[in-house]
Amino acid sequence: MKSGRLPRRALLRCSAFLMLAWTSSASGQTVTELHSPGLPSGSCAINALNQNDGNGSVYTCLNGTWTSAINASSMNNTVWMDGVKYPWTAAGLRQAIADANGHAGLAGVVRIGSTANGILTNTLQQIELDGNTITVPSYTYIVGDGRDATGVDFIAPAGCSVPTSSNPCSAFYFPPGTRESGIINLGIELDGGANGTCFYFEGNSTFPTFNNIIQNVSCGNGFNTGTRYGIVLTPVPTGINGANFIHDNILQNIWFSGYNGNGIENPILSNGDYSNKFLNIQSDNPVNGGIPFSGTFVNDRLELTVHKENSSNITALFLAAGTNGDIVDLYCDLNSAPGNACLNDAGGGNHIVVSNMNATPLGTPHPYSLVENLTIDLTTTPFTRKVSVLLPADTRLQTTTFNNLGTPVNGAMILCSDCRTTAPCSGGGTGALAKGITAVWVCH
Repeated sequence: MKSGRLPRRALLRCSAFLMLAWTSSASGQTVTELHSPGLPSGSCAINALNQNDGNGSVYTCLNGTWTSAINASSMNNTVWMDGVKYPWTAAGLRQAIADANGHAGLAGVVRIGSTANGILTNTLQQIELDGNTITVPSYTYIVGDGRDATGVDFIAPAGCSVPTSSNPCSAFYFPPGTRESGIINLGIELDGGANGTCFYFEGNSTFPTFNNIIQNVSCGNGFNTGTRYGIVLTPVPTGINGANFIHDNILQNIWFSGYNGNGIENPILSNGDYSNKFLNIQSDNPVNGGIPFSGTFVNDRLELTVHKENSSNITALFLAAGTNGDIVDLYCDLNSAPGNACLNDAGGGNHIVVSNMNATPLGTPHPYSLVENLTIDLTTTPFTRKVSVLLPADTRLQTTTFNNLGTPVNGAMILCSDCRTTAPCSGGGTGALAKGITAVWVCH
């Protein structure tokens, strides 16, 4: 119960404080709670608490001196979405974000527990966004218990297609200027057979979007009508001129899946991005005739998997004109039917390693990219293994002179600028290709 046990004179001295008191049922002691706009000052009495309303810190009294007991601001910046105070709706999630974000200069965290009703039944009490997009502010993390434990359901409103700033059409929207935010351990379902998107990023020269993270999430589809996107990145302007306005984000351990014939038709569409990390990204059952990973990726790191057994006319990865500087690991698990392809590189200047398990046609490499194609044909007995390396058209050998050739390593090749075409090599010529064969340089 509340008690006003201080004399009137003490009340006047403490006019800056709001005072509450209660009696402990265990000991019968009275504890006086004070609130101050800043750090508490002056002496204090036993059984007193003081909360600094400026940052949430709570202080206890020790030997007549205020001593920090617990920093409640860190708790204030972590909000648990419980389904009661914060209902499992778009409004509940938005309120949780607002309550967690921006207090005392700390990042806000919204924690969402398991929404599963039961492991055996595999049923979910999902957070129902309906057609409401959740805008993610800077310095805010939304953290679930796992992509198969914490579910979010989004039904895009009518008229949606590729998301735009005026109509994001997405479950989560990272507007221009978003930084240091993240979505972790969630499973998102694009529902209702509508044209929807899981994550939409925008950025521009004034408000670049960077240092965000999406990790350990799934983006799924259960319908064969409509067209869905997983992650869309759109800078202003689009293409290589705006790519730097969406940079240094990490997208990791993301699974794009579906059933009833199709998964997410367009798992990743980049209209321009720079130096982002797409790590362990998997597309299962993409639509036939589509391109799972497509766009203007510049100086990115991409680890991608595309899997579909009954595939036709799918190109796993398309790198648009202007794309360059990418390091790509592509696991291309399509079948070998004509029309399928692992790669279409229209950019150049990329290093691409393709692991190809079903003798899928490589596709169209760029003459100025380095491509390693590792193929295992599982349809043959024994398995057929092939390794091909496509060197860029401007590949150059190291150059030296005859006097500096040194001792060769078997299989080595080097351009000798003053060698003659003899075996072994000799000087005084106009140049020849020197090859190391059985510890001898041979120039013919």
